[in-house]
Amino acid sequence: MFGEIKIINNKGAAATAKPIYNAICVRNELGEYETLLLTESDLKRVRVRASKNPEDSIALTWVAKAVLRALKALRVL
Repeated sequence: MFGEIKIINNKGAAATAKPIYNAICVRNELGEYETLLLTESDLKRVRVRASKNPEDSIALTWVAKAVLRALKALRVL
């Protein structure tokens, strides 16, 4: 899985809500795309969890990496 983290403003935020979120679009286990909204502390927590469990990380194939590099060079991504 790959993606891009975008910082977005929390529109219509409640008084106790964070003013910004990190939006991440992912493809879930059903093959559907969904947007996840994470605070900075959420993002830090999941990064720490991933670093503690490298055996569970998802690696891109060399083909996927090549396609991503090509798309980035073409400025599609």
